[in-house]
Order: sequence, then structure tokens, then C-alpha cells
Amino acid sequence: MPLSIGIKRHSLQLDQWRSLARQCLDFLLPQHCSLCRVPCTDLLCEHCQDQLPFLNHCCRVCALPLGAPGICAECLQSPPEFKRALCALRYETLAAQLILQFKDRQQLQFGTFMTQLLAHTLAQQDAPQVDAITAVPQHWRRSLQRGFNPAHYIAQQLSSHFKLPYSPLFVRAQHSPAQKSLDRKTRLKNLKGVFQLRKDKVPQRVAIVDDVITTGATVRTLAQALRAAGVEEVQVWALARTAKHR
Repeated sequence: MPLSIGIKRHSLQLDQWRSLARQCLDFLLPQHCSLCRVPCTDLLCEHCQDQLPFLNHCCRVCALPLGAPGICAECLQSPPEFKRALCALRYETLAAQLILQFKDRQQLQFGTFMTQLLAHTLAQQDAPQVDAITAVPQHWRRSLQRGFNPAHYIAQQLSSHFKLPYSPLFVRAQHSPAQKSLDRKTRLKNLKGVFQLRKDKVPQRVAIVDDVITTGATVRTLAQALRAAGVEEVQVWALARTAKHR
């Protein structure tokens, strides 16, 4: 028997064994939806994917969820230093569950999944036309407690996906208290002097990456610092955006 035929037969037998092994593994250890636990072969079943709260109508500047496309009253009265914010999801229901699993329980597969959704949103909006990507910095104490910086993880994934340089432009010089329950005015007060630019020379067009935009206080502060340093255009990219905060 010719050697080439023997190799082909051997390769075919290996493929058959691999297929049988996968079938046995699926039978013995069936995969389940990570949220509702019904059997499926993906991270989320089709039902849960259909229930994701995609951000369809929002402010064209800060991405605040709105009933119809437009610009919110706050951005009209006090325009931020960034050109626009783009998010994939509204921070509610299933999206909130996924982000909690990602941020607080180190379930990185959820972060990867949502970053893919964000990358799709950015591509649709031609957003990747920037010179560099940076991430909202996290104080070292928080990083030690959490084990990683979610914004940094998302930014690096987007950097790889779009083949754009990732640049850690900021350092969080002070440890500020948790701000989840605070209004934007109080958040802005708490953020004074918290962030410092690490580099004198900054790119002309920068995207700031975060996991969730709540009041927008953090990204407004960072965008203001970048613009003061000579950055021509700032965008904000995040997995999700909350509805109107106090």
C-alpha cells in the first residue's frame, strides 16, 4: 500500500476517534448556559442571548439610554471633553449579571464575550479610528483585592482585535472610596487629584476604555486631562451604560 494512502487512512481514523471522543465527552459532561443552565454548546443559550439589553437608543455623546436617538440634556448643558461614548449594552438585568461575574468573580470568559459585543458595536460605528487605547486605571489596592483590572483586560482585548497600540496613560495616585451609590457631583469631588498622566507625550486620538459608565464622572475627568495635555480627540468605549443616575 502506498505511503500516502496509509497516511490518509491513519488521519481519517484519528479524526473519527476525535469525533467519538467529543461525543462521549458531551454526553458525560454536557455543557450548559452560564446563566440559566439549560444545555447548550455556547457560553449563553439562544434565549439568554436574545434577552441581552443591547443599547439601541442613546445620547450621541455620552451614550445615556434614551427613548429615541438624540443628545441628552446634560450633554447639551455641559458638553464633556470626549467626542462620544460607545457602549454595547444597557447596565441592567442579564448584562449586570455578566459584568458582576466578570469583575467580582474573575469569570474572564464573560469579559471576553462582552468585549466581542463591544468590538462589533465599535466596528459598526467606525470607532477604531484612533491612535491608541488606554484604560481607566485602578488603584493597586483594588487590583490586589480583585486580582485584575477589568478595564485593562477589556482594553488589551480590543487592542489585539483592532491591532491598535495599548498605552497605560494614567495612574491612579490615590485610593478613593467606592462610588457606586454616589451622584455625579460627589463623584467629581472625590476624583480631584486622583488620576495622573504617566507620559508627557500623548497620542492625538485616544480611546478611554472602562467596564461600565455610571454617571460619567470618571471618564469626564480623564478626558479633560487628556485634552489639557494636547490630545485632539477623545472617545470612550465601555461594555455597558447605566440609565439616568441621581
